[in-house]
Amino acid sequence: MDNENILNIKKQKVIFSPASTKLSLSRKLLKTMGITPEKAEVQVIYTDNSVIIKNLPSQQKIPKELLLNNLSFFDFELREKQLLFLLIQEIKEENLDNTLYCYQLKKIKSLLKLDRNSYEVLYQIIDSICKKSMFIFSPDNKLEKISMFDSISYINEFKNIEVYFGKTAIKIFKDFNKYLNKNYTENILKLTRKNSIELYLKAEINLFKGDFLLKIEDIKRIFNVNYKASGEIKRTLINKCIEDINNNTDLNISLEDIKEGKEITGFIFYVKRKN
Repeated sequence: MDNENILNIKKQKVIFSPASTKLSLSRKLLKTMGITPEKAEVQVIYTDNSVIIKNLPSQQKIPKELLLNNLSFFDFELREKQLLFLLIQEIKEENLDNTLYCYQLKKIKSLLKLDRNSYEVLYQIIDSICKKSMFIFSPDNKLEKISMFDSISYINEFKNIEVYFGKTAIKIFKDFNKYLNKNYTENILKLTRKNSIELYLKAEINLFKGDFLLKIEDIKRIFNVNYKASGEIKRTLINKCIEDINNNTDLNISLEDIKEGKEITGFIFYVKRKN
């Protein structure tokens, strides 16, 4: 979709008379697309049976060759993942890959809801993620281990940190900020289960398609679980992650079983942005 395209939403047998009704509808449409109607370049035109939205920004589809779809942080705890994405959100695409990033730990403590905890708790989380890696699973079952940081330094009497990201990791992190909704970190901070974050990222990455598929063997690898029965995976892992995402983010996910005979071999996840 380019900027010359027009989205024409026809409402047959409906005549919009109150201006407020038209405005409400257009705002909901734009919000669904992740666009704020206040943007000057977006133009909304009302007719008796249509709402026409012009000059929409391009909808970025994530290229298949990108690594985001096959990424896992499966040995991270919830707050470790949340801290990592707080660091990632400050990365700018235009910055050089060897840019030094500086973070205020007081702000990070607040965002992680650790205000009442000592800084030592935050230091432990930082030290823990420094020892861990991301993993990328390729279709041919190749497992690639990626170091996230070149270095992390404590400065100003341990009140700030300076971070150099790893040379491979920085490219992946830039893609997160380029292709995902601008509020994705805010959503991640609201999640309450550590495995919900991988499923949420999958949903955001595939939002432009409206659905994505995960086979049982993929779920076991991405989430690092070893349930024997597929029904147990659905009940104990997937359903609880979906509930977490639906209750605490601006996405809504529903589920459909894929079966071979009576056995569940995977799931189709349907995803949309809430109105």
